[in-house]
Amino acid sequence: MRRYRKFPTLYLPILPEDDVVKLTSHDPSVPLPSPTLLGAHAAIARILHATGLGEAIDKIMEEREAIGCLALDGTTDVEVLLLI
Repeated sequence: MRRYRKFPTLYLPILPEDDVVKLTSHDPSVPLPSPTLLGAHAAIARILHATGLGEAIDKIMEEREAIGCLALDGTTDVEVLLLI
């Protein structure tokens, strides 16, 4: 497990000490996530963090959450909403 700069410290006490997360399913009808997809996600996160693009994406996501809905007067920045 990797934690990046903006990781909420609130969660630190509940994380495993060895930084290894073990996933289990208590319902056989719910499959575990694909190790391949989790690995790809981790690789992309490392690339985004190393290039600084992670912070740019965080900013876009924060702006998107702040907008919430389209402005009645038509001034909503639709490019930000669509993550363009």
